[in-house]
Amino acid sequence: MLKTTEADVKTHITAIGDQISTKQAQVDTLQAQMQDQLARADALIASLEQQYSYMSDLFQAQQTADQQYSK
Repeated sequence: MLKTTEADVKTHITAIGDQISTKQAQVDTLQAQMQDQLARADALIASLEQQYSYMSDLFQAQQTADQQYSK
């Protein structure tokens, strides 16, 4: 009976180890996906900041030109 219980415990421990490995692989995949999403979001933010800067400079140039011509 003791041998059977020992075998059952070993089987259970192996199953738990397999579950841990599976969950760790899922966590690793999720982490990689999130890092990829964050990198794409950072690139999009940088692009938007460049567009904002360009548009802001255009409006500033237009205001400067308007002030010069209104004098």
